[in-house]
Parts: sequence; C-alpha cells; structure tokens
Amino acid sequence: MINQDVQKLDEVFQKIKKLRHKKIAHLTTAEIKKVPTYADVEDCINTIKAVAQKYKLIFYHSHDDFHYIDLNIRTVFEKAWIDQE
Repeated sequence: MINQDVQKLDEVFQKIKKLRHKKIAHLTTAEIKKVPTYADVEDCINTIKAVAQKYKLIFYHSHDDFHYIDLNIRTVFEKAWIDQE
C-alpha cells in the first residue's frame, strides 16, 4: 500500500518536476521546454490531498478535509474580509 502511494506520487510529480525545481524551489531564469498544464498541477494537488487524507485517517482516525492555501495574491483584494463598523 505504501509503495503504491509513493509510486502514485512519483508519477504525478514527474509532470511538474522541472517547474517545481527550476521555477518554484530555486527561482531560476532557466526556460522550461515542456510547461505543465494547470490540470497537471491540480492533479498533483489532488493526489497529495487523497494520500494525506488516507494516512490521516489511518494514523489519527480523523476524516477532516485537507485544504491548500490559495496562492493567488489578488484574492485578498477581491473580497472584503474586514467588517466595516
């Protein structure tokens, strides 16, 4: 079971490996020849979410939903989050 989950994570991470290493982790100016799609990134996020939920249920007997942070900086400006009094 664990080996299958690791293999599944490896498969989805391969699609975004160059983006992850060159642009996110190291902020290089190197060009990526095959840019992953948003679907590839979402697939990675959803796979991480599924594996994390699975092991959280196994280890902690908890079934809470897993949320990731919205990295769109504009989000905080699009909706008022402080009540006007």
